Amino acid sequence: MPSYEFHPAAEYFPLHTPEEFAALVMSLQRYGFDPTHPIVLCDDIILDGRNRYRACQELGIEALLTTYVGNPYIKVWRENAARRELAQGQKAAIYLQMQMASEEWSLAQHHRQAAIDVGLWPAAHSRRTCNARR
Repeated sequence: MPSYEFHPAAEYFPLHTPEEFAALVMSLQRYGFDPTHPIVLCDDIILDGRNRYRACQELGIEALLTTYVGNPYIKVWRENAARRELAQGQKAAIYLQMQMASEEWSLAQHHRQAAIDVGLWPAAHSRRTCNARR
């Protein structure tokens, strides 16, 4: 499997603890990769599935990948907020930070589209969907 970086939006949620990660690795060893939960890329960066990706890398297992087009901060929140074992205060803090980042992303997308419309932004860059900082 190729090497991927993690999207800044994904990093608002913590990675698994060593115990959680070990359990994930054991599950992948026993049952294989679940194709109904692919690793989500946005601009060729992992947006969702960092823990599964790391476990697959460790085990040498090929994972199914899919691509997301849209606001990466909204996607990460929807995929992680309900299923993560975090205190309410932690979730509230993450939500506020992600909300601000989401608004910045939306504004950048608006400016990018306006620049494309008037010919100031190269069309090749218009394919980038997440505007991730690298």
